[in-house]
Amino acid sequence: MKEFLAQLVRNAPPTSQGRNIAREYLQARLLQALQHAGAMISLAFHGGTALRFLYAIPRYSEDLDFALEQRREFYDFRKYLRTRTQSHFAQ
Repeated sequence: MKEFLAQLVRNAPPTSQGRNIAREYLQARLLQALQHAGAMISLAFHGGTALRFLYAIPRYSEDLDFALEQRREFYDFRKYLRTRTQSHFAQ
């Protein structure tokens, strides 16, 4: 994946867009990994990145914003990050 990201940045226009393209790629991969792990069942994806991914609004946001849809006693988001994303990003 490192080589793929380096290639994305190299092929980007000469402005700072290369970094943004790489970040957006990583955001998409992280969202995909969380979806496969079942983490998104209880979460609402919102904020600037959600607007860009879901509605193709031309804005860029560096963070991923989530909210729990229902109040729960305990939701261990780190569990999903540790277990699924490590194997997902190793590909």
